[in-house]
Amino acid sequence: MVLVAVVGTILIWRFAPIDKAIDSVLPTFNNTGGDSGGSTGGESVPRPTLAPTQDGTFDFMQCQDPSRNCCNGLDSICDLGVDDILYATVHNAMATSEDGFLFLPNHHFKLEDALEAGYRGINLDVCNCGGNYQFCHGVCHFGARDIVEVFANINRFLDLNPTEVVAIPLQINNGVGDTVDIKVLYNLMLQVPGFTDKFYVHENLVEDWPTLRESIDANKRVLMFYYNSPECKEPDDCPAGLHYYWNYAIETQWDFETLTDIQATSNSCDFRTTAGAVGRTFFGVNNFITPPAQDKAKTVNEFDFAKNRIAMCSELNENLDVNFILVDFWSEGDLPRLTQEHNAALASRRRKLFRGTA
Repeated sequence: MVLVAVVGTILIWRFAPIDKAIDSVLPTFNNTGGDSGGSTGGESVPRPTLAPTQDGTFDFMQCQDPSRNCCNGLDSICDLGVDDILYATVHNAMATSEDGFLFLPNHHFKLEDALEAGYRGINLDVCNCGGNYQFCHGVCHFGARDIVEVFANINRFLDLNPTEVVAIPLQINNGVGDTVDIKVLYNLMLQVPGFTDKFYVHENLVEDWPTLRESIDANKRVLMFYYNSPECKEPDDCPAGLHYYWNYAIETQWDFETLTDIQATSNSCDFRTTAGAVGRTFFGVNNFITPPAQDKAKTVNEFDFAKNRIAMCSELNENLDVNFILVDFWSEGDLPRLTQEHNAALASRRRKLFRGTA
């Protein structure tokens, strides 16, 4: 039975859909390591302080006065839409070795630390393991996090950081255990006082998304999505604020076994879902190797590599703004710094276009 479970887990890791999109790679990237996957196992890993960078730590909060005119750590992007900016996103955020996911973990450190470091996208897999709803990946009982606890911690972070907006794409994992009832999941969210009050509710597919300033002023700072579950087509099918991801987003391919696969931009930047539908304003780029490999994450999470991948995937898809760049081993690389520089540059370009000087 143990052998069967292990083999089944490997197959799920290899073939199950993972989340969002990823970009391309330029020939100038520093491709450290070989093409074979694999995590580093038992090596000692230092806990990051703020966001890890090659030169020390990076303070995501760049506002001179965070209590005024500050949005996701910058005072220049408040008038951009929540669907304009880039969110550094933790792929399979629950699956950390620190949380007991010892078989092919996606990360070393908790998602709560990623929020502190500057990650504003949290991707999670929801499982129904014999009536026990939990965040798991691949197989029940091979690692799990309590749903209420995780949402309570995210809510606490938002209470302590009232200028921050987070996006939470949930993968409904009906291939594991029993079927997930999205209303039962919402009832678990209701157990966290004040959490669902922060959900932004997008009323219809064609209306504009709010600006960061509008979201923050209204305290509607959680963009909650779900996928791999039936689309809510009627008003009462899903609770308010749980948005069917594929109504609003497109993403690139995700199934990359080697760095070479990611570098093949004509494929790796291609959409894995049909593009062009009404309402699809978010663009995700998957930037990880399957199965998860820390040595590869050191390369693909590196500042120049990720920056060029974002640029290439945007260019190859009619200059769409990239909103989510999903990574494994979030404590590797410079994604929070890249996010801030990317968003600041985006705001500057938009101001120039508005003035007619671009």
